Amino acid sequence: MALRPYEQARLIYLNELIYQSEIVDAGIARIKAAISSESQIAGLEDHARNRQNLVELGAGIQSVLGAGALASKILRPVDNSGKRAKGRGDDLRTTLALGGDLLNSRAVRDSLEHYDERLDSFTKKDYNTFVMTSWMVMSQNTPLDNGNDRPILRSIDPKTLTVRLPGRDPKPGEDDSAGEGVTLSLYDLQAALRDVRRSAERALGIAETDAG
Repeated sequence: MALRPYEQARLIYLNELIYQSEIVDAGIARIKAAISSESQIAGLEDHARNRQNLVELGAGIQSVLGAGALASKILRPVDNSGKRAKGRGDDLRTTLALGGDLLNSRAVRDSLEHYDERLDSFTKKDYNTFVMTSWMVMSQNTPLDNGNDRPILRSIDPKTLTVRLPGRDPKPGEDDSAGEGVTLSLYDLQAALRDVRRSAERALGIAETDAG
């Protein structure tokens, strides 16, 4: 059976990118509801409600990061993905008029895909004996630095929705900065994917307006 030419499959990829952007929007709304003052107050009064808030927060964050990672993979496949994948990425970026952008970074993708390894690195440090496995809601303006020695696995700033994930430890001979945590504003990710969505909708001829 002959393979479908890539150009004929473009609309499938464009619709997929639109869908991932919509998932990010839904995830952001879920996060904001979980960290609202009403939810936090209710959580202080009820342990079960507090636990549910943490689950909702984690589900929202992970859906946003996961959708962003999927979109990034579609637009910018890894170098060894093969000729068809490279052609798909090149064509989509040209179709959507994308240059250098937030989705070009593989830092968050790597942190998600190698999370088990980052967790191994975190847990082997003997001073990390007490670990909050859920997401910590805390300001980025903290006296704690951003190195992997920071005794907090992952966190989110409730105002900027900037998340921090553990980074990989530096390899022999590398600068210590390779061991820093990975940070990303979910609002910036949302904006980047909304730009992609608008461009995809125009390419498909379904855009209602260039604004909004």
